[in-house]
Amino acid sequence: MNLSGESVREVIEYYKPDIGNLIVIYDDLDIPAGQLRIRKKGSAGTHNGMRSVIYQLQTDLFPRVRIGIGNSHKAGLISFVIGGFKKEEKEIIENAVVKAAKAVELILESGIEKAMADYNIKLKQPEEERADGENS
Repeated sequence: MNLSGESVREVIEYYKPDIGNLIVIYDDLDIPAGQLRIRKKGSAGTHNGMRSVIYQLQTDLFPRVRIGIGNSHKAGLISFVIGGFKKEEKEIIENAVVKAAKAVELILESGIEKAMADYNIKLKQPEEERADGENS
């Protein structure tokens, strides 16, 4: 995954699409589990795979859909990223993947601005719910 930019570059060199038509979808532990974040362009943040894509393409001017996987597993981070999800996390991640697919369809049909407006919604996390008194 950390070298995924090499594969993306090869596909781009072969098909020669407009780079703005590339949509990269990836997991992001800097975003709460289940939340999506769609951007027109931008840096790689802490994601090594995206850093590789940007380096290989020599641009960050392409859309991306980030699927939050959370970062509650700081101890053993590598195992968390390359391992499976806990039973209680699976449904959250599966739903996020379905939302990401729908977001990509919306990007293709109506443009990225519409997808960003519809899907860049901050999900309420369990800690926030308790703070608001909703889980009492």
